[in-house]
Amino acid sequence: MSNRIERITIVGGGTAGWMAAIMLSTFMNARRDGEPLDIELIESPNIPTVGVGEATVPGMPRLLRQLGVDEAEFFRRCNASFKCGVRFRDWSFDDAGRPRDFVHPFNPAFVIDSGHNPAYHFHKYAMAAGARDIVDGLVPNVAMIDHRRGPRQIGEADYADAIGYSYHLDAALFSAYLRELSVARGVRHILDDVEEVSVGGRGHVAALRLAQGGDHPVEFVLDCSGFRSLILQTALGEPFEPWSGHLLCDRALALQIDHPATAAGLEVATTATALGAGWVWNVPLFVRAGTGYVFSSAHRSDDAAWDEFREHLEARGLFIEHFLKQAARHGNLIVVVARNDVVKNLKGEPPLFEVKQ
Repeated sequence: MSNRIERITIVGGGTAGWMAAIMLSTFMNARRDGEPLDIELIESPNIPTVGVGEATVPGMPRLLRQLGVDEAEFFRRCNASFKCGVRFRDWSFDDAGRPRDFVHPFNPAFVIDSGHNPAYHFHKYAMAAGARDIVDGLVPNVAMIDHRRGPRQIGEADYADAIGYSYHLDAALFSAYLRELSVARGVRHILDDVEEVSVGGRGHVAALRLAQGGDHPVEFVLDCSGFRSLILQTALGEPFEPWSGHLLCDRALALQIDHPATAAGLEVATTATALGAGWVWNVPLFVRAGTGYVFSSAHRSDDAAWDEFREHLEARGLFIEHFLKQAARHGNLIVVVARNDVVKNLKGEPPLFEVKQ
């Protein structure tokens, strides 16, 4: 008798659910002998997806390439733009006490022909001559970001890169695109509400009660139900471990805005600007931008934060709950979230698309 898993049930759609679906259907079945793995995704038709996440990390282009995603089509479908780094504004000061920017680039400094890293010589000689930062001097990302240049020339192939890059994207459009690709690769999409979870004698999830489909037996489950934590917390009773003692920023103001009129072209970096009790993010998508103020309620009242962020009065305050599920795996269940410090009802934070194991 084989002990191989033959069927995986994903509960919940959104970015986490459909990313899991396309990765399983692509990677598992590409290496599988015999019948392909049966993958199904159950998604509620009545619960809207929270579009958390519009700026991704440097590993995303490689992942999309491995998944066989047409990058040009991805840009068109997901309102995407290049992200060549993160600019931190007013997070540091020069020797005269003036605020200065620094950039986190998506590739390391190049080595010299002898194979030695030039950091030692830069700090000994270049900084003494007035150079600002090793990243500015040894990595091309900063100059390309300053001049709003992408990571490759027009006409080059998908995923070609002169420097490291990732993407800004519309999370809702990205989720819909992943759904289309996953279904085309054999993932079964079930639109139904999970009303009840049956737990077997070993503490494993045995079946789901669907509003329209009735009892639905399962073998192995991924809980991608997000903030509801429909299975792990609600059905299995796994507690949350608060992180409020380590992550002080617990509130946010968020909105979507039009790009300012400019002839300079689209920005190719996420910007994080420090304010009195947190930071403002700016994520430039192709046809709009996502922005907001993340702040600590222990250091700013809502009214004071609104005053700092008053140019965006259409936004509303949203509560962020930082937590770590004490058990990301329970029996035959694995929890998949869009990021490891889950943000409640917040648009604009960068997703890690992390599978927690």
